[in-house]
Amino acid sequence: MKYIISILLIIILFQSTVRYPNNLRVYDNHAEACVRAGEIELAILNYNKVLELNLQNNRTREKLKELQKSK
Repeated sequence: MKYIISILLIIILFQSTVRYPNNLRVYDNHAEACVRAGEIELAILNYNKVLELNLQNNRTREKLKELQKSK
């Protein structure tokens, strides 16, 4: 059940990225949901988008490093 809820959240947040393509918070939230669901590659893509929108985001940079190490 928890996995199904996570997948539904990923879908909803993906729709938000389409609606708000320049909102880094949407991509950050999408990445977090992907991590929780075990979708690491998708999380990495979303964290990279956050960095495209804001290169100064050190928190995201650290999360991205952690995920890339865990692959």
